[in-house]
Amino acid sequence: MHVAIIGGAGTVGVSAGFDLAVSKPTIEISLIDVDADAARGHAIDLMHARTMRCLPQFSGGRAPAPIRAGTYESMSVADADCLAITASVPRPPDAAKRGGRAKFLHANREMIISIADQVADLPPKPTIIVTNPADRMAQLFWMSVGWPRAMIMGYSLSETARTADWLSRHFDVAPTNIYCPVMGEHGEEVVPILSQASLGQEELRITEQEKSALRDYIRDVPYDVIQLRGEAETSRWVTGAGLSQIIKILAGDVNPGRPLCLSTPVDGQYGIEDVCVSVPVQLGTEGVERIIEWPLTEEELSGLHTAAESIEQDLVGS
Repeated sequence: MHVAIIGGAGTVGVSAGFDLAVSKPTIEISLIDVDADAARGHAIDLMHARTMRCLPQFSGGRAPAPIRAGTYESMSVADADCLAITASVPRPPDAAKRGGRAKFLHANREMIISIADQVADLPPKPTIIVTNPADRMAQLFWMSVGWPRAMIMGYSLSETARTADWLSRHFDVAPTNIYCPVMGEHGEEVVPILSQASLGQEELRITEQEKSALRDYIRDVPYDVIQLRGEAETSRWVTGAGLSQIIKILAGDVNPGRPLCLSTPVDGQYGIEDVCVSVPVQLGTEGVERIIEWPLTEEELSGLHTAAESIEQDLVGS
């Protein structure tokens, strides 16, 4: 498996690269960035970090997979099995507070279209778009590149992780005992799917007040992190870990178990057509094998439609 991380010297690209390097040293990594020196420096450091954690896996004499780095012009992504796009412009003004992902739309739009144009002639590859606002960037990439729907995955796993954290602390249980997927957008219109949630082997019961507090937490906490760590930062660790998890599933190294919610071009499911919105998917080595249709509550379905409409309107308006 060879993954090319476009934006590989940025906070999320490096965080995902670190997780992959130390947990799956059989995966080849290319860090591609406009700052070639930074990318090469990170690649060297990742190789050294890997020796601290993974040498016992190669006791039979095998060498770990290469970790390479450079600019897009100096490296080929033609032989990559999948792409992860984490590149972004610096944080725009007023983007460090709630709703700030939307501020990236105009600034990142041309970059995503440019990346799509550069890879459009390659054989289609499973591609994870992390660049914010992720749903809209995934939609723009898909419309520009012309690849099958199954290849397009907008990143939105952090919402599920944040939900599990809030619920685990609220109910005083281990996060591993929580399952509560989150559909909608990677932004304000998040939709925790409590109708599919469980607490261990039991149905998760939650009040309207708790539901509102949970949804506010999901929307607020990324910006709490930014305020604490500085506007040049982001939620690098949760996003890097989530991106790494998707890549491992695509590599066939991890069984995803229950469905993951990712943003992909919906093809009539849930009454939505041709919009990249976060829905439950079954992943395989070739990308999205199928979109799973759950029997949502009226409130959940309405929230999902609101998210899809918001994404459509933003792209038409831009």
